[in-house]
Amino acid sequence: MVNPVGASLEGLEVDSLALIQRFAPGVPRPFYAGVTLAPWPNRIANGQWEWEGETFQLAITDPDRGAALHGFVSDREFSIRSSTNSSLELVCSLEEQPGYPFALEVSVRYDLTDSGIRCTASASNTGSRPAPVALGGHPFVCVGDEPVRSLTLVSPVNREMVVDSRLLPVGVSAVDQDSPEGKVFTLASASLDTTFGMSGPGPWRTILESARGGRVVVWQDSTLPWLQLFTTDQFPGPQGAVSALAIEPMSAPPHAFVTGEDIRVVAPGEGMSVAWGIDREN
Repeated sequence: MVNPVGASLEGLEVDSLALIQRFAPGVPRPFYAGVTLAPWPNRIANGQWEWEGETFQLAITDPDRGAALHGFVSDREFSIRSSTNSSLELVCSLEEQPGYPFALEVSVRYDLTDSGIRCTASASNTGSRPAPVALGGHPFVCVGDEPVRSLTLVSPVNREMVVDSRLLPVGVSAVDQDSPEGKVFTLASASLDTTFGMSGPGPWRTILESARGGRVVVWQDSTLPWLQLFTTDQFPGPQGAVSALAIEPMSAPPHAFVTGEDIRVVAPGEGMSVAWGIDREN
């Protein structure tokens, strides 16, 4: 199920197995569940950044930590550009504004596959000046009705961003990959709101696995070398609060409009695209 608001992925099943954590109907979308992240993912401290000698101020959308969070499109209603029985493309326009004086067209295409879904997100520069851009996704992933705290996560991450109390990067530490498929996280005891990086050619596969054998894979191609993992025990599921896990592919890390790390500069009339997806594996 795709909601045009935020072009958000809010439901997905393969052979009757849910791969996306559903939330209770009628409640506000929790924790940015399923939304597209554009023109930046994650956070910008104090909402302040500089570009070509100008200083810009974004709205503070995370007042607890004083940050501008997850871009502009999470509450924007996208229009349907095209649809078939197995695909849906949505689009919205971002106008120039004081905190981001650039014009973009953001499009998101979902394609169903035999084992899951592929998401392609794009940003095209419709303005007159080069625009800094980063993109990402924010799916909450599950393995059917298996409790998230009973699952194991394996991801080929090789570095972790060290952050301060506001979740802003202050350094990077190496991550040991302790299995052939990457770093193993036991979700029973994990408390994550953590940014990781990956190296190599991609695509990279993050695997959510049940002890009973079910596996759900979130893959991201080489345009998305960053991954945010987030756990919560307060996700409002249809039957009440549940534990949930967001696996967030990102093209740039937190605070990237300030640091410049992995920001793409898109010229007028040009664009950038990223791709990720979710698959069920038996």
